[in-house]
Amino acid sequence: TNDAVTPMVGSKYEEAMAMHAEVPEAVQRALSLQNGGRPELQVARKQRVMELYRRKESDTGSPEVQIALMTERIKNLTRHLQMHRKDQGTKRALSKIVGKRARLMRYLIRKDPAKSKFIREALGLRAGVGT
Repeated sequence: TNDAVTPMVGSKYEEAMAMHAEVPEAVQRALSLQNGGRPELQVARKQRVMELYRRKESDTGSPEVQIALMTERIKNLTRHLQMHRKDQGTKRALSKIVGKRARLMRYLIRKDPAKSKFIREALGLRAGVGT
C-alpha cells in the first residue's frame, strides 16, 4: 500500500507506550480518560481519529480526516437518535452531515480513487457512499 494512505501509528505510539509503562498504576488510573467528562472524551476521540487518518503530522483538514471525523460524528448522532427518536434538530444535523460526507467522498473518488477505497474500507462504509 501507499505510505500516504496508511494510518500514521509508528514510533510515536511505541514511544508513548514505553512512557506509559514507567508510570505507576495509581497515577495511570487517576489520569485515565475513564475519569474524564464528555468534552475530554470527545476531544480524545477526535485526536485519535485525526492521528489515524492524517497524511502528515500537522494534517487536520485533508478529505480523509474530514470524512473520518464526520463518520465519528454520524455514529454519535445515530446513537443519540436511538434514545431520542423525536429530536428533529438532531435528525436535520445528521442529514446535513451525511450529505456533506457524501460530497467529500465524491471529491475524493475524483481526485484519488485509491485513497477513497482505503477510507471506505477502513471506516466500514459501503461502496455506494459518495458515488
